[in-house]
Amino acid sequence: MTAYIPPEHRADQWARDAARLYADGRTPAEIAALLWVNEGTALHMARTGLLPLAAEHLQQLLGDSADDWLDARVTDYVEQDLLDPDAALTVVALAVCTHDPLVLADAGQRWTLRPEWHSLGSPPAVTITARHPDSPHVDLQHDDGDQEHEVDLTQLAAYQLTGWNRQEVP
Repeated sequence: MTAYIPPEHRADQWARDAARLYADGRTPAEIAALLWVNEGTALHMARTGLLPLAAEHLQQLLGDSADDWLDARVTDYVEQDLLDPDAALTVVALAVCTHDPLVLADAGQRWTLRPEWHSLGSPPAVTITARHPDSPHVDLQHDDGDQEHEVDLTQLAAYQLTGWNRQEVP
């Protein structure tokens, strides 16, 4: 049984549902079919729901530092990539919701293997010990001990960010 959602909160809930589906890789057409709306409305709802969903996830990981981290990443995209601030915010929010290592990866993070990747025999969890500032590489340590490896960030796509031991922000 679904909990009752008062009418004034339904749009927010639908936007969050659409954002979760979008972050999980669903297309606007699939979201539209699931939520009984057209594709344009589905995409708008997904984009509207991304920021609250990202903020919630960052709050769980970083606590009071979440807003500072988010502001710093958006500023990076505005200054370095010359993105419009709204576009930069959307890029960062989507990256947070999808656990994109290219945007998120940083020293002190714990990444756990996504359930759909367990059959590959990869380590169930890894910790990033360092990020190389001039290349898309990180140093990882497996949970099973003292072995450290340098890997390309794309290899973290099979993982999701589940912990962040961060001493300072941004």
